[in-house]
Amino acid sequence: MEEIKKFINEQEKILYNELNELSLDIHSNPEISWKEFHAHEVLTNFMEKHGFKVTRHAYNIETAFLAEFSTGEGPNIGYCSEYDALPNLGHGCGHNLIAISGVTAAIETKLVLEKFNIKGTVRLYGTPAEEAEGGKLYMIERNAFDDSDVIMMLHPGTIDYNYPVYLALDTIHVEYFGRGCHGSIPYDGINALDAIVSAYTNIGLLRQYIKPTSRIHGIITNGGTYPNIIPDYTSGIFYVRAINVNEIKELTEKVKNIFEAAALATGCTCKITMDKQMADIQNNSFLTEAYREFMEAEGVTIPDKEAQQKKSWGSTDMGNVTYIKPSFHNIVNVGCQGHDIHTTAFRDNAKTPEAFQNMIRAAKCMALVGVKVLTEPEFLKNAQKEFKQLIESQK
Repeated sequence: MEEIKKFINEQEKILYNELNELSLDIHSNPEISWKEFHAHEVLTNFMEKHGFKVTRHAYNIETAFLAEFSTGEGPNIGYCSEYDALPNLGHGCGHNLIAISGVTAAIETKLVLEKFNIKGTVRLYGTPAEEAEGGKLYMIERNAFDDSDVIMMLHPGTIDYNYPVYLALDTIHVEYFGRGCHGSIPYDGINALDAIVSAYTNIGLLRQYIKPTSRIHGIITNGGTYPNIIPDYTSGIFYVRAINVNEIKELTEKVKNIFEAAALATGCTCKITMDKQMADIQNNSFLTEAYREFMEAEGVTIPDKEAQQKKSWGSTDMGNVTYIKPSFHNIVNVGCQGHDIHTTAFRDNAKTPEAFQNMIRAAKCMALVGVKVLTEPEFLKNAQKEFKQLIESQK
């Protein structure tokens, strides 16, 4: 492994400038979910240039792609790149860095396969729309990840974590239908605003009875049109989060009961629509502990697992991937202390040399985990055994 590490370090120096240029290009051309046309083009061109077989618009998704390189039958390593930006904020989540980390790890793994005559396959999955409905959820439906033995990705943050807590997420759209009338004769109407206000209030009352690890938050997207008209229609979007996919079932059911009770109390009718569920993150301990070892060898300090459980990072479609393959989704400290993701400060930091350097270092360590899977059969067996136990525990 030491010879491989030395080789990857040499290749990192050779690739450094063009990888940085690619990162800055994506950062300066932010595109929202499902509209990542420029990022799709430059990333696929880059991977093709570096000897990968590229499938553009993969899985019948316009801005998804697959880049693949194989030297023959052997383990199949998958990395993920995200590249969508936030509306009105640009790359406030640093997805340009996520894109580059996947690209870097995939290319370095390819170079190792070639240099050391190792049999196996490396794949880079271009996964759009993480900030919206979750592009990986659609890719899972289309069996995109089935051929890979492991799937790994990195996310920028302000601390290095290898067991980050990401919550399971249900997105609920609720609509109320009443009967409109003039505000001076409210008794002739059925007030749809009363229904959604009642629901909003009762969700607030429910919060005192939920676990500290759970979250419920939402907004009223339509509260009526004019004060002198009793609203005949209102709507809202609510997020329900819980520590895992089992706990979220019960909590989501309670929230749906609140919505239906509000309709009953006000005489309205209610329509509830659910988006695709995002699962919690289940990092495979064999993969992520190997990543920790490689990072610590680079001088990076990562808190212990117990300390990492005290902070949650929201929700992500990568959670669903961790339930179909041995995986990890780790956090990389890219600076910007005192600020969080989804801020202008984090957006501006995502184009700095420090952020890029830290992400490239972590990507190298992720690539080394991939190489470990390729060269140590027992290591892969252990990761797969743990994953099987996870799936069995959900039954």
